[in-house]
Amino acid sequence: MNNDLGYKELSSKSKEEIMELFKTNEDGLNINAFHHRLEQYGENIATNRKKKTPLYFLLEALKDKFVLILFLLATIDFITDDKIGAFIILGILGITLISVIIRFSQDWSTYKFNEKLKEQIRIFTDVIREGKQKEIRQEKVVYGDIITLSAGSVIPADLYLFESKDLFINQSAFTGESAAVEKNININGL
Repeated sequence: MNNDLGYKELSSKSKEEIMELFKTNEDGLNINAFHHRLEQYGENIATNRKKKTPLYFLLEALKDKFVLILFLLATIDFITDDKIGAFIILGILGITLISVIIRFSQDWSTYKFNEKLKEQIRIFTDVIREGKQKEIRQEKVVYGDIITLSAGSVIPADLYLFESKDLFINQSAFTGESAAVEKNININGL
């Protein structure tokens, strides 16, 4: 969004002022405005996490304190010329490295599985575009879209509520509260 208004300033604006600010109306965006905003601002994606490599998981598995202590003890034994003690500790370290390899393979395969699962999961939301309600992928929501929510809807982005009736939001991911919280609109729309 190109304006410098914060949430507090936006909450003091009327429905009409918000629609004017976001260059939209009750019929929603037209297809040209949608494409322009999608091209200009990109998809509605919460995070762009970096992909992790197998090396990351190997290093994480090697961070085990027991492995580090054994490696340090073996190094000290070699420096102090206690070769028998060093070889015994290296033998124990070798057995411990089997545990490291198992942890690495489990963590890496779990990560790959989760990434494939994320690629297959699609969350849809209802928007009004050109006067018609359409179901679209959450990633295709742009600022200025008019969103309609119903029971079980996932909120796809920050929203300004124009209307609500019996709106209960589960915000446990943010606050830790297990009970849904009722949201109402005050005179200014929030």
